[in-house]
Amino acid sequence: MRNRILLPALPLLVAAVPTPAPAPGVKADVAVELRRIADAMERGERRDPLGEPCAAGRDARGSDLCAQWKAADAAASAARSAERSYRLDVAEVLAGFATLAAAVAAAYYARLAARENKRSADAAVEALNHQRELSAAQVRPFLHFDKFEVEVSGEPGSRGVSLRAPFRNSGPTAAYAVSTSAVAITLAHPFRRATVDRLAPVRPLPRGVVAPAKSGSRIVNLSARSIALIEGGHHALIFKVRIDYRLASDERAPIDHEEVIAILDKRGLERGRSRLLSGKDFQPSASVANAP
Repeated sequence: MRNRILLPALPLLVAAVPTPAPAPGVKADVAVELRRIADAMERGERRDPLGEPCAAGRDARGSDLCAQWKAADAAASAARSAERSYRLDVAEVLAGFATLAAAVAAAYYARLAARENKRSADAAVEALNHQRELSAAQVRPFLHFDKFEVEVSGEPGSRGVSLRAPFRNSGPTAAYAVSTSAVAITLAHPFRRATVDRLAPVRPLPRGVVAPAKSGSRIVNLSARSIALIEGGHHALIFKVRIDYRLASDERAPIDHEEVIAILDKRGLERGRSRLLSGKDFQPSASVANAP
Protein backbone atom coordinates (compact mmCIF):
# COMPACT_ATOMS: atom_id res chain seq x y z
CA MET A 1 0.00 0.00 0.00
CA ARG A 2 2.82 2.41 0.87
CA ASN A 3 4.43 1.75 -2.49
CA ARG A 4 1.19 2.64 -4.25
CA ILE A 5 1.11 6.03 -2.47
CA LEU A 6 4.76 6.89 -3.01
CA LEU A 7 5.02 5.79 -6.60
CA PRO A 8 2.89 8.60 -8.14
CA ALA A 9 4.52 11.19 -5.89
CA LEU A 10 8.04 10.14 -6.65
CA PRO A 11 8.57 12.51 -9.61
CA LEU A 12 7.18 15.44 -7.55
CA LEU A 13 9.45 14.63 -4.67
CA VAL A 14 12.42 14.39 -6.95
CA ALA A 15 11.57 17.74 -8.56
CA ALA A 16 11.02 19.46 -5.19
CA VAL A 17 14.28 18.44 -3.70
CA PRO A 18 16.71 21.32 -4.23
CA THR A 19 19.93 20.10 -5.45
CA PRO A 20 23.03 21.97 -6.33
CA ALA A 21 23.67 22.22 -9.92
CA PRO A 22 25.55 19.16 -10.79
CA ALA A 23 27.94 18.76 -13.49
CA PRO A 24 26.32 17.92 -16.76
CA GLY A 25 27.56 14.30 -16.76
CA VAL A 26 26.48 13.70 -13.15
CA LYS A 27 23.03 15.09 -13.77
CA ALA A 28 22.47 12.68 -16.59
CA ASP A 29 23.59 9.74 -14.45
CA VAL A 30 21.27 10.70 -11.61
CA ALA A 31 18.34 11.04 -13.93
CA VAL A 32 19.02 7.62 -15.40
CA GLU A 33 19.30 6.10 -11.96
CA LEU A 34 16.08 7.67 -10.74
CA ARG A 35 14.25 6.45 -13.84
CA ARG A 36 15.64 2.96 -13.23
CA ILE A 37 14.41 3.03 -9.61
CA ALA A 38 10.97 4.27 -10.70
CA ASP A 39 10.73 1.55 -13.33
CA ALA A 40 11.78 -1.09 -10.80
CA MET A 41 9.12 0.07 -8.30
CA GLU A 42 6.49 0.11 -11.04
CA ARG A 43 7.41 -3.42 -12.10
CA GLY A 44 7.11 -4.53 -8.48
CA GLU A 45 3.64 -3.00 -8.27
CA ARG A 46 2.54 -4.64 -11.50
CA ARG A 47 3.87 -8.15 -10.78
CA ASP A 48 2.07 -11.13 -12.42
CA PRO A 49 -0.72 -12.46 -10.14
CA LEU A 50 -0.21 -15.95 -11.62
CA GLY A 51 3.09 -16.14 -9.80
CA GLU A 52 1.60 -15.38 -6.38
CA PRO A 53 1.86 -18.07 -3.71
CA CYS A 54 -1.18 -20.32 -3.02
CA ALA A 55 -1.96 -20.89 0.64
CA ALA A 56 -3.96 -23.91 1.72
CA GLY A 57 -7.71 -23.25 1.50
CA ARG A 58 -7.26 -20.15 -0.59
CA ASP A 59 -9.39 -19.89 -3.72
CA ALA A 60 -7.11 -17.69 -5.79
CA ARG A 61 -8.36 -18.29 -9.25
CA GLY A 62 -5.80 -15.93 -10.72
CA SER A 63 -2.86 -17.87 -9.24
CA ASP A 64 -1.15 -20.34 -11.53
CA LEU A 65 0.11 -22.29 -8.54
CA CYS A 66 -3.41 -22.50 -7.11
CA ALA A 67 -4.62 -23.70 -10.52
CA GLN A 68 -1.96 -26.40 -10.53
CA TRP A 69 -2.90 -27.44 -7.01
CA LYS A 70 -6.54 -27.55 -7.99
CA ALA A 71 -5.67 -29.75 -10.96
CA ALA A 72 -3.53 -31.98 -8.78
CA ASP A 73 -6.32 -32.23 -6.18
CA ALA A 74 -8.83 -33.05 -8.90
CA ALA A 75 -6.51 -35.74 -10.31
CA ALA A 76 -5.99 -37.19 -6.82
CA SER A 77 -9.73 -37.21 -6.21
CA ALA A 78 -10.29 -38.91 -9.57
CA ALA A 79 -7.60 -41.47 -8.72
CA ARG A 80 -9.25 -42.16 -5.37
CA SER A 81 -12.63 -42.54 -7.07
CA ALA A 82 -11.12 -44.90 -9.65
CA GLU A 83 -9.51 -46.91 -6.86
CA ARG A 84 -12.82 -47.17 -5.02
CA SER A 85 -14.54 -48.21 -8.24
CA TYR A 86 -11.83 -50.81 -8.86
CA ARG A 87 -12.21 -52.19 -5.37
CA LEU A 88 -15.98 -52.32 -5.77
CA ASP A 89 -15.57 -54.12 -9.12
CA VAL A 90 -13.16 -56.62 -7.54
CA ALA A 91 -15.58 -57.15 -4.67
CA GLU A 92 -18.43 -57.74 -7.12
CA VAL A 93 -16.34 -60.20 -9.12
CA LEU A 94 -15.38 -62.07 -5.95
CA ALA A 95 -19.01 -62.07 -4.85
CA GLY A 96 -19.97 -63.45 -8.27
CA PHE A 97 -17.39 -66.21 -7.96
CA ALA A 98 -18.62 -66.99 -4.46
CA THR A 99 -22.21 -67.14 -5.70
CA LEU A 100 -21.19 -69.39 -8.59
CA ALA A 101 -19.23 -71.67 -6.24
CA ALA A 102 -22.22 -71.83 -3.89
CA ALA A 103 -24.51 -72.71 -6.80
CA VAL A 104 -22.13 -75.43 -8.01
CA ALA A 105 -21.83 -76.83 -4.49
CA ALA A 106 -25.60 -76.75 -4.08
CA ALA A 107 -26.07 -78.57 -7.39
CA TYR A 108 -23.45 -81.15 -6.44
CA TYR A 109 -24.99 -81.84 -3.05
CA ALA A 110 -28.44 -81.89 -4.63
CA ARG A 111 -27.20 -84.53 -7.04
CA LEU A 112 -25.74 -86.55 -4.19
CA ALA A 113 -29.00 -86.23 -2.30
CA ALA A 114 -30.98 -87.32 -5.36
CA ARG A 115 -28.67 -90.29 -5.87
CA GLU A 116 -29.00 -91.25 -2.22
CA ASN A 117 -32.76 -90.85 -2.40
CA LYS A 118 -32.86 -93.06 -5.49
CA ARG A 119 -30.71 -95.64 -3.74
CA SER A 120 -33.01 -95.55 -0.73
CA ALA A 121 -36.07 -95.80 -2.95
CA ASP A 122 -34.56 -98.75 -4.85
CA ALA A 123 -33.72 -100.45 -1.56
CA ALA A 124 -37.26 -99.83 -0.33
CA VAL A 125 -38.73 -101.25 -3.55
CA GLU A 126 -36.41 -104.26 -3.35
CA ALA A 127 -37.37 -104.85 0.27
CA LEU A 128 -41.04 -104.50 -0.65
CA ASN A 129 -40.66 -106.98 -3.51
CA HIS A 130 -38.80 -109.36 -1.24
CA GLN A 131 -41.50 -109.04 1.38
CA ARG A 132 -44.12 -109.59 -1.29
CA GLU A 133 -42.31 -112.71 -2.47
CA LEU A 134 -42.08 -113.97 1.09
CA SER A 135 -45.75 -113.27 1.62
CA ALA A 136 -46.63 -114.99 -1.63
CA ALA A 137 -44.41 -117.95 -0.74
CA GLN A 138 -46.20 -118.32 2.57
CA VAL A 139 -49.60 -118.65 0.94
CA ARG A 140 -48.79 -120.58 -2.24
CA PRO A 141 -49.00 -124.31 -2.85
CA PHE A 142 -45.87 -126.45 -3.01
CA LEU A 143 -46.08 -129.79 -4.80
CA HIS A 144 -43.05 -132.03 -4.49
CA PHE A 145 -42.23 -135.65 -5.05
CA ASP A 146 -41.51 -137.98 -2.18
CA LYS A 147 -39.23 -140.99 -2.39
CA PHE A 148 -39.98 -143.21 -5.35
CA GLU A 149 -41.52 -146.56 -4.55
CA VAL A 150 -40.77 -149.78 -6.42
CA GLU A 151 -43.21 -152.66 -6.21
CA VAL A 152 -41.86 -156.04 -7.33
CA SER A 153 -44.00 -159.15 -7.56
CA GLY A 154 -43.30 -162.69 -8.75
CA GLU A 155 -40.06 -164.59 -9.20
CA PRO A 156 -37.08 -163.82 -11.45
CA GLY A 157 -38.05 -164.42 -15.06
CA SER A 158 -41.70 -163.73 -14.39
CA ARG A 159 -41.60 -160.61 -12.32
CA GLY A 160 -44.04 -157.75 -12.42
CA VAL A 161 -42.56 -154.36 -11.59
CA SER A 162 -44.25 -151.00 -11.14
CA LEU A 163 -42.81 -147.64 -10.12
CA ARG A 164 -44.85 -145.24 -8.08
CA ALA A 165 -43.93 -141.54 -7.81
CA PRO A 166 -45.91 -140.05 -4.92
CA PHE A 167 -46.23 -136.27 -4.57
CA ARG A 168 -47.62 -134.09 -1.83
CA ASN A 169 -48.85 -130.51 -1.40
CA SER A 170 -46.92 -129.01 1.52
CA GLY A 171 -48.22 -125.47 0.98
CA PRO A 172 -51.08 -123.76 2.84
CA THR A 173 -53.27 -123.33 -0.26
CA ALA A 174 -54.60 -125.62 -2.93
CA ALA A 175 -52.85 -126.28 -6.23
CA TYR A 176 -54.99 -126.04 -9.35
CA ALA A 177 -54.87 -127.62 -12.78
CA VAL A 178 -52.49 -130.28 -11.48
CA SER A 179 -51.15 -132.62 -14.14
CA THR A 180 -48.49 -135.30 -14.03
CA SER A 181 -46.47 -136.67 -16.88
CA ALA A 182 -43.85 -139.39 -17.05
CA VAL A 183 -41.62 -141.33 -19.37
CA ALA A 184 -39.94 -144.66 -18.61
CA ILE A 185 -37.35 -146.15 -20.94
CA THR A 186 -34.74 -148.86 -20.60
CA LEU A 187 -31.30 -147.90 -21.92
CA ALA A 188 -27.80 -149.33 -21.88
CA HIS A 189 -26.04 -148.28 -18.71
CA PRO A 190 -24.12 -145.98 -18.33
CA PHE A 191 -26.25 -143.55 -20.33
CA ARG A 192 -25.40 -140.93 -22.86
CA ARG A 193 -26.21 -137.53 -21.44
CA ALA A 194 -27.68 -136.25 -24.70
CA THR A 195 -30.09 -139.15 -24.79
CA VAL A 196 -31.33 -138.47 -21.28
CA ASP A 197 -31.68 -134.74 -21.96
CA ARG A 198 -33.91 -135.45 -24.93
CA LEU A 199 -36.36 -137.48 -22.89
CA ALA A 200 -39.61 -135.57 -22.65
CA PRO A 201 -42.38 -136.72 -20.32
CA VAL A 202 -45.73 -137.15 -21.98
CA ARG A 203 -48.05 -134.53 -20.47
CA PRO A 204 -51.67 -135.54 -20.04
CA LEU A 205 -54.60 -133.20 -19.50
CA PRO A 206 -55.00 -131.44 -16.16
CA ARG A 207 -56.24 -133.74 -13.48
CA GLY A 208 -57.75 -131.34 -10.96
CA VAL A 209 -57.02 -129.78 -7.61
CA VAL A 210 -54.71 -130.99 -4.86
CA ALA A 211 -55.64 -129.52 -1.50
CA PRO A 212 -53.09 -128.74 1.22
CA ALA A 213 -51.59 -131.80 2.93
CA LYS A 214 -53.07 -134.04 0.24
CA SER A 215 -51.03 -136.29 -1.96
CA GLY A 216 -51.17 -138.19 -5.23
CA SER A 217 -48.95 -140.41 -7.31
CA ARG A 218 -47.95 -141.44 -10.76
CA ILE A 219 -47.52 -145.16 -11.44
CA VAL A 220 -45.69 -146.78 -14.33
CA ASN A 221 -45.73 -150.53 -14.95
CA LEU A 222 -42.64 -152.09 -16.53
CA SER A 223 -42.90 -154.46 -19.46
CA ALA A 224 -41.43 -157.95 -19.29
CA ARG A 225 -38.77 -156.99 -21.84
CA SER A 226 -37.61 -154.03 -19.75
CA ILE A 227 -37.45 -156.22 -16.67
CA ALA A 228 -35.36 -158.83 -18.52
CA LEU A 229 -32.93 -156.15 -19.77
CA ILE A 230 -32.52 -154.79 -16.24
CA GLU A 231 -31.93 -158.26 -14.81
CA GLY A 232 -29.18 -158.76 -17.45
CA GLY A 233 -27.13 -156.07 -15.64
CA HIS A 234 -26.21 -153.95 -18.67
CA HIS A 235 -29.37 -151.86 -18.83
CA ALA A 236 -31.25 -149.66 -16.43
CA LEU A 237 -34.63 -148.00 -16.40
CA ILE A 238 -34.88 -144.21 -16.49
CA PHE A 239 -38.04 -142.86 -14.93
CA LYS A 240 -38.57 -139.17 -15.62
CA VAL A 241 -41.63 -137.68 -14.00
CA ARG A 242 -42.94 -134.14 -13.87
CA ILE A 243 -45.81 -132.39 -12.19
CA ASP A 244 -47.26 -129.04 -13.31
CA TYR A 245 -49.74 -126.94 -11.36
CA ARG A 246 -51.24 -123.47 -11.17
CA LEU A 247 -50.76 -121.40 -8.04
CA ALA A 248 -54.35 -120.12 -7.98
CA SER A 249 -57.71 -120.83 -9.53
CA ASP A 250 -57.36 -117.89 -11.91
CA GLU A 251 -56.29 -119.02 -15.37
CA ARG A 252 -53.83 -116.14 -15.50
CA ALA A 253 -52.09 -117.27 -12.32
CA PRO A 254 -48.47 -118.38 -12.71
CA ILE A 255 -47.62 -122.03 -13.25
CA ASP A 256 -44.93 -123.94 -11.42
CA HIS A 257 -43.55 -127.43 -11.86
CA GLU A 258 -41.43 -130.10 -10.23
CA GLU A 259 -39.38 -132.68 -12.12
CA VAL A 260 -37.22 -135.60 -11.00
CA ILE A 261 -35.38 -138.41 -12.72
CA ALA A 262 -35.03 -141.80 -11.04
CA ILE A 263 -33.09 -144.87 -12.13
CA LEU A 264 -33.78 -148.53 -11.53
CA ASP A 265 -30.85 -150.87 -12.20
CA LYS A 266 -30.28 -154.56 -11.41
CA ARG A 267 -29.20 -153.86 -7.86
CA GLY A 268 -32.22 -151.64 -7.22
CA LEU A 269 -34.51 -154.24 -8.73
CA GLU A 270 -33.16 -156.90 -6.37
CA ARG A 271 -33.59 -154.59 -3.36
CA GLY A 272 -36.89 -153.13 -4.50
CA ARG A 273 -35.57 -149.55 -4.45
CA SER A 274 -34.84 -146.93 -7.04
CA ARG A 275 -32.46 -144.01 -6.72
CA LEU A 276 -32.09 -140.57 -8.23
CA LEU A 277 -30.01 -140.13 -11.36
CA SER A 278 -26.44 -138.94 -10.67
CA GLY A 279 -23.35 -138.06 -12.65
CA LYS A 280 -21.86 -141.55 -12.34
CA ASP A 281 -24.73 -142.91 -14.45
CA PHE A 282 -23.49 -141.09 -17.56
CA GLN A 283 -20.80 -142.09 -20.01
CA PRO A 284 -17.60 -140.06 -19.66
CA SER A 285 -17.16 -137.21 -22.14
CA ALA A 286 -14.77 -137.57 -25.08
CA SER A 287 -12.16 -135.33 -23.43
CA VAL A 288 -12.20 -137.43 -20.28
CA ALA A 289 -12.19 -140.73 -22.22
CA ASN A 290 -9.16 -139.68 -24.29
CA ALA A 291 -7.19 -138.41 -21.32
CA PRO A 292 -3.96 -140.40 -20.62
